[in-house]
Amino acid sequence: MPIETNGKIPFMTDRALRFSGRDIDVPFRIGLNCSDVGRSEVICTEILRLLPGKRLVCAGKWEGRHIVVKIFLDSVRGKYHFYRERRGYVALSEAGIKVPPVLFSGTVFSGKSPAIGFLRLTDAHDFSEVWKDTKDDNQRVRILCRIVLLIADQHEAGLKQDDPHLANFLVDNDEIYSIDNDTVDTGHKGVPLSRHASIKNLGLFFAQFDPEFDPIIKIAFGLYAKIRLWSEVSRSLLMKEVSRYRKKRLDAYLKKIFRMCTAFECKKNFTRYQVCSRQYCESMQGFFDDPDGKIDKGRFLKRGNSSTVVLLEEGGKTFVVKRYNIKGLWHGVKRAFTPSRARRSWKNAHMLMSMNISTPSPVALIEKRFGPFRSTAYLVTEFVDGMDAHNLFHSNMVRYPDDSCIVDRFSHLFRSFADKGIVHGDLKAINFIVRRDSLFITDLDSMKVCRSRWFFHRAFKRDIRRFMKNWAGLDKWKKLFEKRLMSDNIIRSFL
Repeated sequence: MPIETNGKIPFMTDRALRFSGRDIDVPFRIGLNCSDVGRSEVICTEILRLLPGKRLVCAGKWEGRHIVVKIFLDSVRGKYHFYRERRGYVALSEAGIKVPPVLFSGTVFSGKSPAIGFLRLTDAHDFSEVWKDTKDDNQRVRILCRIVLLIADQHEAGLKQDDPHLANFLVDNDEIYSIDNDTVDTGHKGVPLSRHASIKNLGLFFAQFDPEFDPIIKIAFGLYAKIRLWSEVSRSLLMKEVSRYRKKRLDAYLKKIFRMCTAFECKKNFTRYQVCSRQYCESMQGFFDDPDGKIDKGRFLKRGNSSTVVLLEEGGKTFVVKRYNIKGLWHGVKRAFTPSRARRSWKNAHMLMSMNISTPSPVALIEKRFGPFRSTAYLVTEFVDGMDAHNLFHSNMVRYPDDSCIVDRFSHLFRSFADKGIVHGDLKAINFIVRRDSLFITDLDSMKVCRSRWFFHRAFKRDIRRFMKNWAGLDKWKKLFEKRLMSDNIIRSFL
């Protein structure tokens, strides 16, 4: 526990930080014993990253300067990661690659946890934020090429980041900085990376971008190859690595959503399995205590044998709760041995979000269990304030052809499905929510990704046929949908 000092900012020991888990309040102070400046003190005002019991990264102040301090809390591996951080920093600096300056290094005074402090570049933004805010493709090409130039410098110096996240690069006006030195592999320092190793590392980096940006990736790779003085380099070789790493990244992420980690809190016992996005854990506690009681008090959207859907107010926010019911004995026996529909919807919603396809954000999943056997399940999502496509198109709120831009949103969605091999399985108009300039897709328990293009061809064709049935009696809209979908070469190739 923190000890109040001078009645102001509490003082924390490294032991307290190690055993506080995620319950660390800011601001707090730590004492340091630095090898170059002696004893000093850091005031931590913001937690930037936390791996409970292992590593803590904070923004704060040290001797009047804005800093970022990394504290390596792991009593076994902490010194090793501190050594890697220092080694990576020195290697990058010697290669002429910009890194935020180190201001101090040493140990937390109340223990032996290593710590290192960097100057905080207060006007800099991590590359992931810059990329998200960039809307023009020409600007995207320019900013990505600047990052690729830095990566080319790393590879030419025999260095590579083993985990090259977009957030590992800071953009400060015209300067690009490399951070997270712990992940820098210096095993080939001084000897330019081989073509094979370079392409693998680039593939890992580019795999973080949505496939819609593949043309920009190819342009940036052309610049990289030119800088490395490569000739006759096949872009298809790079894109093969990109595809491979995209699948690995997605598979790894879809495992995390079912267990305890930074983003999710997971609880399970003999009678229940529960996972919730951490940002909603506190506000959803009342629902977790009595889900059926809360549903009975909610605003019913659907009362069915197989599922019940309600709107629920919790913690000042509105959620949609879908309960997947057990209709009878034999239905219960069948469901007991298979993943619940709520579980499939939870997984598919996260998959769509990772692909930048809009769907109501998944909040929580609950499964009632008897040991390994599943029973009633619940899925909680954020409420999207919009109108389903069936009611929208049958109302006077959209007019032909003034609002024909809505058709383009559907076409863009189906193109994304075609690119990624996604089959929804139930494209009824009520499963689309239209909100201003956004289109959301719901009811995801039948959705799947087809590994076989032949199987996808057949299933996608069924999806589109079902979708077109929605517009019976709306001939003008039906013809417009047909024209727009058939004008897209990607979609047409599967029909």
